[in-house]
Amino acid sequence: MKTYLLAAVAFLTISPLHSAVTIAIQPLGALKAERLEVVKMGLEKSFGLKVEILAEKPLPKEAWYVPRSRYRADRLLDCLRDKTDAAYQLVIGITSKDISTTKGEHEDWGIFGLGEVGGRACVVSTFPI
Repeated sequence: MKTYLLAAVAFLTISPLHSAVTIAIQPLGALKAERLEVVKMGLEKSFGLKVEILAEKPLPKEAWYVPRSRYRADRLLDCLRDKTDAAYQLVIGITSKDISTTKGEHEDWGIFGLGEVGGRACVVSTFPI
């Protein structure tokens, strides 16, 4: 996921739209403000892009996976993509909750993050850290 995010941001830094690019950091659930600021400053320093931290939102109920008591990352991506203002070219959802996706024969595989290839949304979890 980190590779996809870095590749997307790197592409945007060399595109003609560079000065117009704004990345949104969307906290999903309670997170420490200091942690969000570190992410924001790292993206701004590394890529020279404008980064905004949005107001905290609760994790969407439709992303909850009852059998394993965690959130489905693909559903979080859908919510981030569909519910974040189009003015943001990239949106990074950050949560402290456990997230998962389907991987091969594993219906519910725990992950640190997931991003859209060719899209604008990604989600990162600090749960196992």
